[in-house]
Amino acid sequence: MLAEWEWHHAQHPLPKVVALTFDDGPHPAFTPQILDILKRYGVRATFFLIGARAERYPDLARASSPKGTKSATTPTRTPPISPAKIGTPFAVKSSRALTPLSG
Repeated sequence: MLAEWEWHHAQHPLPKVVALTFDDGPHPAFTPQILDILKRYGVRATFFLIGARAERYPDLARASSPKGTKSATTPTRTPPISPAKIGTPFAVKSSRALTPLSG
């Protein structure tokens, strides 16, 4: 099976890509600088926003979602979380905080 995959990959090479992410924003000092650099070089990225910060800096949260850039939410607080707690009230609260800001 491995030999078959190697042959297929040699005939159809996959593009080399990197996923660029920025966590725990938006931040009033750093987010605008990051967005300017991404725009200057035509680079796409994903921003993981904290719900409370998205509520505090709604303009920056909106700016974190320009064309070609993605935004997602992280919990309003970032305590240790187990997979069993995904979908719990604080995860839902974070998602609700970001929804109206992400357009």
